[in-house]
Amino acid sequence: LELGRAYLEQSRFMEAMVVAKKGLKTHADSVPAHALLAEVYARQRKFPRALGILDKLIEDRPDDAAARVAQIGSCSDAGRTYPQFA
Repeated sequence: LELGRAYLEQSRFMEAMVVAKKGLKTHADSVPAHALLAEVYARQRKFPRALGILDKLIEDRPDDAAARVAQIGSCSDAGRTYPQFA
């Protein structure tokens, strides 16, 4: 996923997305891979897509702190707030 992050930092969104999706093929429950994919969408301002990925992740893993942190970061970019974390 480091490669995906490097692509993301260079605004090479398609390449970053490919890396994230390949990671999810082999590790479907990977929080970092989901977070990377969501960040790719968020950086492209495709917030509904990014939030959908993270909302599903939280639904599947409600007690996972890393998933919550990823969700909150993307949500703040999209203007969504979570009162329970305020």
